[in-house]
Amino acid sequence: MGLSEVEKKLVLSAKKKGMKGLTKEEIIAVKKYKKLLEMQKKAKEQKTENTTKEKPSSAKKELSLTPLEKKLVLSARKKGMKGLTKEEISAVKKYKLILAQEKSKKETPHKEVAHKQVDTKSKKLPVIDKDIPDIPKVKKEHFKKFKGKKILIAEDNVINRKMLEALLAGSGIEIDVAENGAELLQKLVKSDKCDMILMDIQMPKMDGLEATRRIRKSKKFQNLPIVALTSATEKEEYRNIIKAGMNAYLSKPVVLGKLYNVFRLFLGDKK
Repeated sequence: MGLSEVEKKLVLSAKKKGMKGLTKEEIIAVKKYKKLLEMQKKAKEQKTENTTKEKPSSAKKELSLTPLEKKLVLSARKKGMKGLTKEEISAVKKYKLILAQEKSKKETPHKEVAHKQVDTKSKKLPVIDKDIPDIPKVKKEHFKKFKGKKILIAEDNVINRKMLEALLAGSGIEIDVAENGAELLQKLVKSDKCDMILMDIQMPKMDGLEATRRIRKSKKFQNLPIVALTSATEKEEYRNIIKAGMNAYLSKPVVLGKLYNVFRLFLGDKK
């Protein structure tokens, strides 16, 4: 329903008169015009309401990987993030987005407390404050060189834990996992052996920085390699990782060649 040219002229005429002393035709045209305005207003409000309802549903889908996407991400990790198909690239991009969203949502009520600085820059325990170099053409089989070593992994994200376990599967490396820093400390104290810790930074109950500080207070663990698993992008965050007593950091998602390099640097295989 719209106004005819005659009705449009009648409405303009009514406006010029200040809506007073109108003819019968002008009154009818003005009523029709007002009705049209009301209909347009309701249509606009309905559209806004529908858009608002759709947004949460859309956002919810972006926060999870489908079973197929999980397999594609695992496949990409096994390839060392090289020579990926379009589907694998798409799945990895979505996975990175999920990590970023999880990081922004996680609460980190960490308070800086006075603690004794530990000198980790010893010959036995090197500190690498730069991005770990990627070693090309690394395959899962190469990790068999570290057969018999025991690794503790602290990671609250199930997908990340499964990926690391998948990458090290069949290598002969003993793996134990914890969902937060507090659980890792308990496992470390009870364990009779630990050769290296892979420590997530953002975790509930106790984050990776606080867990590392507590580990470094014990002389028994001052020469235990601790490598951060992080989604950090700011230099200040990297400085906090090293300051807490960690020896290096790996950016997530972890690249196979970089993970192997960490094992090579801290578990004694210099070949």
